[in-house]
Amino acid sequence: MDHQEKLIKERKVWEKRILEFESSSASVAKHAPAAKSQNLIKVITPQEKNSILPGPVWLASFIKAFYKVHLLL
Repeated sequence: MDHQEKLIKERKVWEKRILEFESSSASVAKHAPAAKSQNLIKVITPQEKNSILPGPVWLASFIKAFYKVHLLL
């Protein structure tokens, strides 16, 4: 099965799931409860921004690795 066929198959599976969900009486809130964390958002200063964000080389390698994994699905 090539990549295009995998994408089509995956799309059909998700279309079916969405249609089944929409036709049910279920709600997203009922099946996907929100995280119960007090620290959902952290405000950072400009100085912290530069110290905690990954560099462009790391980001590029992450994107490449993510893309490769996604192709295997």
